[in-house]
Amino acid sequence: MSFDIFSEIFSHLYFHERDNFNHIENSEMIDIVTRFIDLTHDYANIQEQQPIWDLCGRLYFPESSNDLTTELSEWLNMYYPLASVDERREEEEDEELEEHNGIGPTWVWELARQHLLRGNLDDAIEALEFLRQFVTAHEREAANELIDSIHEFSELRSSLDNQGTYIEKWTAWSEQCKEKYYRYKFSIPLPEDAQDEKDDEIVLIYSILAGDEDLLLRCGNFFEQLVGILLFIRPLSSLSDLNQLAEKLQANVDKDIILNTCTAIIRGCFDDAFQYQRNNIWLQTHLGYSLVALGIYGKDTKGLNNRRNGQTVMDPIYYGIQEYASMIADKYNMWNEAVIYLTSCLDNKEIWIKQLLGNPPLPSKDINQLLSILDIAREYKLFEIQRFIHKALGQRYEQDKNIQQATIEYGKAQDLSSLDRLSDVLFTGYLNDGKLKDIVTDMEELKQSPRYAALIRYRQFRDHLENKEWKDAAQVLKELLTNKNLPPQFESVLLVDNLDVLQDSKHYYDASRLFNMIQVFKQVIQVPSNQTFIADYYRSVKHIDLSPTIITAKIREQLAYKAATAPVII
Repeated sequence: MSFDIFSEIFSHLYFHERDNFNHIENSEMIDIVTRFIDLTHDYANIQEQQPIWDLCGRLYFPESSNDLTTELSEWLNMYYPLASVDERREEEEDEELEEHNGIGPTWVWELARQHLLRGNLDDAIEALEFLRQFVTAHEREAANELIDSIHEFSELRSSLDNQGTYIEKWTAWSEQCKEKYYRYKFSIPLPEDAQDEKDDEIVLIYSILAGDEDLLLRCGNFFEQLVGILLFIRPLSSLSDLNQLAEKLQANVDKDIILNTCTAIIRGCFDDAFQYQRNNIWLQTHLGYSLVALGIYGKDTKGLNNRRNGQTVMDPIYYGIQEYASMIADKYNMWNEAVIYLTSCLDNKEIWIKQLLGNPPLPSKDINQLLSILDIAREYKLFEIQRFIHKALGQRYEQDKNIQQATIEYGKAQDLSSLDRLSDVLFTGYLNDGKLKDIVTDMEELKQSPRYAALIRYRQFRDHLENKEWKDAAQVLKELLTNKNLPPQFESVLLVDNLDVLQDSKHYYDASRLFNMIQVFKQVIQVPSNQTFIADYYRSVKHIDLSPTIITAKIREQLAYKAATAPVII
């Protein structure tokens, strides 16, 4: 399932203009990416990743344009919920409710501050209403004032859809809260044994509403402080504002891997996030690539010396994809899927695919597996991989003695050395038994091999002879006599073959060409072994057993006659 989503993202990037997917507003891409979030709810083995995926979804690929503060508050309450007063009272039932700092149970004041920071306004009001029974009249009046301010803020939040109106109302409300805050601070009696005003529970509540950042940061955890600042100090902050703010705050999440990961994500430090998740290559691969696809994650390395050991130095996420692809191939036999994962890895894709497949590629797999990977390479224009697979197919067909199919594969691979070698094998076989077989003549790529091109031309020459197309045969023979890529002793072959052309009543060579042939003939017969070879070759193609002397005499006679009667120019 995760592969299907990944593949769909990659296909969109590959088959469409990249610029179309550089912004998270692209709803089509976001619809695809958010299906990963659904997976974390459907499969138990990845459910622990829900907070990470959901946080990214809310911040970096939202399906709607909700306020960032609202999204962060909802996320925090969903995955790290805070108990209500009644629920906490049940938890604290074994403790004395009156254990407090003079104005009520300490844990209730702490709970009120946490709910307020999170934007849980009703829960904050409930806690303050509960606390009123423990405080003095003066403090009760302050608690009522705090409750009224929170009610006003709750109503204010309903105007979020109109940002201009919201900011105007928020500014007026915030100024009122500051006035109440300062008025209350100066109204507190300060006996000699009084606590420092910063420890006063009511003052801390006032300080949150009034946006006193120093005191606010003494309350709650990292995530609560973040939401509180967005609510009461920096309303309608942008995502980049959020990233910068989170960088400045001290994260107090200990060694919790999920919380550390989420902290890094909020800061926009994705390398750090994936480092925390270094043992989770599924998440690195799919979340990382989703962020890449949306243009959120990835460095600009242009102009840098980013080559090492023949590979491009890439963002860490791509090394995670490489590791994940290797794992699913080895463990689950998902070779096609692994290749597609690696196809997303930009400059290193073909290098890494070769490393994955090995050399030769997948020797223990049947040929259908290679053909399937070849289809992928064609679809995504992986030209090196196509040649790599074609060469491997050629080797397999050659081992199975299917020389024609091996030749075709070597041609598609542009493997000139293998084509040269095959041409030598076929020429040798022909010289041994006179049978010219398994030659592919209708494939232009084969002509890139000089020796195989010579073999094709000789095959065409033989076809002309068999069809008694003497003029065409003579034209090809002229080329072959000067071809440097034919095997040794092939001049002897051509002299014997040429007998059929010479014996026709018509002239196909001019006098000059014939005199050149006579010179070649003289050079050939000066070597004794050549005469024996001529007799053997004549026997293999003519199926007549004649002595070397008779054969060479026939050749000499035909050349001399044609030369004596040939026109100067043809």
